[in-house]
Amino acid sequence: MPGLALGLEPGGSCRGVAFRVPRHEAKDAFDTLWRREMHTACYKPRWTTARLENRAVHVVVFVARQDHVQYAGGLELERTAFHISYARGRRGPCRDYLVDTLNNLDLLGVRDRRLEQLLQLVEAEMI
Repeated sequence: MPGLALGLEPGGSCRGVAFRVPRHEAKDAFDTLWRREMHTACYKPRWTTARLENRAVHVVVFVARQDHVQYAGGLELERTAFHISYARGRRGPCRDYLVDTLNNLDLLGVRDRRLEQLLQLVEAEMI
């Protein structure tokens, strides 16, 4: 039972981290990122502009393809929690992915109440 992943959806905005890659490392970094994110073509890479403190920079983002067979953005929260509770991907349990995401958001000072609620439902499911 493969795990679910979080992804950007078209429109709106988000807070996060942008990684600056030195020009001489850009090809290798992009190739690695491409292999990780595009192995099932469930994302569409897009160039966009990000605001970093007092300036704008061009960044590439990977946006979820809502027409992809693996797209699960319409799942109800309870069904999502059930799936996360039992799913395990190549990188480990899907629950660990959710916990790691929440921990990283916390380090950035970002709070996502819906993901917190999802984790509570996952933990209740696993009891």
